[in-house]
Amino acid sequence: ARPTNLVRAIESVLAQTYAPIEIIVVDENGVNTPFQKKKKKLLSPYISDRKITYLKHEVNKNGSAARNTGTRASHGEIIGYIDDDDIFMPTKIEEQVKRLQEAHAINPRAAGVYCNIEKQGYKKANNANTTNKLAGNLSEAILIGEVRLNSSTILLYRFAFDAMDGWDERFLRHQDWEFCIRFFRKYEMVL
Repeated sequence: ARPTNLVRAIESVLAQTYAPIEIIVVDENGVNTPFQKKKKKLLSPYISDRKITYLKHEVNKNGSAARNTGTRASHGEIIGYIDDDDIFMPTKIEEQVKRLQEAHAINPRAAGVYCNIEKQGYKKANNANTTNKLAGNLSEAILIGEVRLNSSTILLYRFAFDAMDGWDERFLRHQDWEFCIRFFRKYEMVL
């Protein structure tokens, strides 16, 4: 529903120091809704230049459904997510891919990597930034608030997504937590 933010998010992915990157935008506004029409018009230069793949849901499902649709349409060995209100720092993907590959070579259970968050324009100063320091099975750390991560901070191997059968589309809120808790049943995450 925020097409202008989406362009900013896409531009931050296009500006990454890591290549190649496949960008798939899943429009969950529903076909022929005013938001869907506006979003497609705004994204048309990216679509025609083949900088993104544009997919749409017939009706609004939810964020988990959009993540599943995009991931299943992708071709990459390593998967990442970005929401329309996020911006990636230019070296985010390069640094995370390198860290994930190094960790996985040592420990095959290391199937994901996450990073810290810097929130800009966020009113609650105590929640503006995160300084995560933990790695491994972070289930308990997530539940007691010692670690803060969300889908935009994570890169993971596709085999882990496939083994988990993706995101649980029944969750309309807190999908990130639910996804991570299931992830940690089999895999570990590094920072």
